[in-house]
Amino acid sequence: MGIKHPSTMQGPQTITATMIFDDYLPHVISATSDLAKKINAVYVFKISGENGGTWTVDLPALSVSKGVNAKADFEMSIDAEAFADMLTGKFDVAKAFAEQRMSVSGNIALLQSFGSLLRPASV
Repeated sequence: MGIKHPSTMQGPQTITATMIFDDYLPHVISATSDLAKKINAVYVFKISGENGGTWTVDLPALSVSKGVNAKADFEMSIDAEAFADMLTGKFDVAKAFAEQRMSVSGNIALLQSFGSLLRPASV
């Protein structure tokens, strides 16, 4: 059975950070463990607003956990609406920075690597 990205599911559905980090991403990391280990980075995501929260994505450990649980190689703070827009392809990075809806620290190149795990696909 494949893992479907929430944006590819039928019917009206709001994609939330909770859905991505608690439900979708752990399955994807498990299914793509070779890619996750190759990326070999720790990410911290701080999502503000409704259905937000803080998550640590530890690719070397193949884990996703709530809170800050490891030293991050990359950290992103973003509001929940902008995060949902990013996942559905409606995101304008320049606008998000200009409106202070997003901030990043650490190795920015790691964001692109992380994006390869979130591609809408059947894994």
